[in-house]
Amino acid sequence: MENDVKEQFDVVSKHYDGERRKLVPGFDDFYGTATYFAESITDTPRILDLGAGTGLFSAFILKKYPDARVTLLDVSDKMLDVARGRFAGNSNVCYVVADYCTSGISGTFDLIISALSIHHLEDDDKKRVFENVYAALAPHGMFVNADQHLAESSRYAERFEGYWRDFVDRFEHSREDMDRLMRRRQLDKEAKLSDQIQWLRDAGFRTVECVYKHALISVMVAEKSSG
Repeated sequence: MENDVKEQFDVVSKHYDGERRKLVPGFDDFYGTATYFAESITDTPRILDLGAGTGLFSAFILKKYPDARVTLLDVSDKMLDVARGRFAGNSNVCYVVADYCTSGISGTFDLIISALSIHHLEDDDKKRVFENVYAALAPHGMFVNADQHLAESSRYAERFEGYWRDFVDRFEHSREDMDRLMRRRQLDKEAKLSDQIQWLRDAGFRTVECVYKHALISVMVAEKSSG
């Protein structure tokens, strides 16, 4: 599965950012809410972006914390190449090519973020990643996961999918782009919000909240207490 995901995102790396507004309903609210609730007790946080891709989410976060030290981790070096161009000249940004699902997380961070990535994992892998995130966070650290989710019922799973397809159909897409998009969609393995909230609590997080929800996309925050 890692190779399938890597291949699909290698292909779209140069056009990824440009198509986001055509594929993510409520794009501005989605990223804006995720950025607003991404909090650190220091103005120079150590930040890890899991599945960082082109660095889109990190770009929003760096506007909030311009002196942050950011590690972008992604399985696709071509996606990270776009990020390298985006953050050229910022010596506080570094890049790691790896599969965070199998490689684990090295280092300690004040803030761990992820956008539209973890839904590609099997449920057992999601649980393991949540555990690894908890272990890698400093006391009082926070995890922000802006991602797709599965509806709580099969009826609304179908309605969410229809809503998303209607949204996508508002924009012009070439047949090639649509075929590629639907191949990527087949790699999605969303989980219910209720399950993910429980998995985060099982991982050790004291406070878990869904701070944004728009049909099939959401933002969850999880806080680690020093105890």
